[in-house]
Amino acid sequence: MIRLLAVFGAEALLFLVITLNYRACAKGWVRATVVTDGIIAGLNFSLIKWIAETGSFPEHGAYIAGGMVGSWVGMRISRHWHDVDDNRPQLVVKENYFRDEEEQAW
Repeated sequence: MIRLLAVFGAEALLFLVITLNYRACAKGWVRATVVTDGIIAGLNFSLIKWIAETGSFPEHGAYIAGGMVGSWVGMRISRHWHDVDDNRPQLVVKENYFRDEEEQAW
């Protein structure tokens, strides 16, 4: 039972960090992206090795459930990051950009 909880917790932490990493990449936060990439690499290597050695169905279930919970928690945390004003230029996408290009081609 302790091993199941450990697998669940480690996978939840991994997917939490992956979700935060995606948001940090999107915001252009280089330091946060580098740190979370390192955490992801370390946890991923350890977890895959650990799960591959056991091969038990309950641990695979804990692995899957942990990933789902970790993603949910990461999205709940990072959804507030859009309010952070870091005084950097923002990417502005022109509305109807592709339609204008097609019209110009004709």
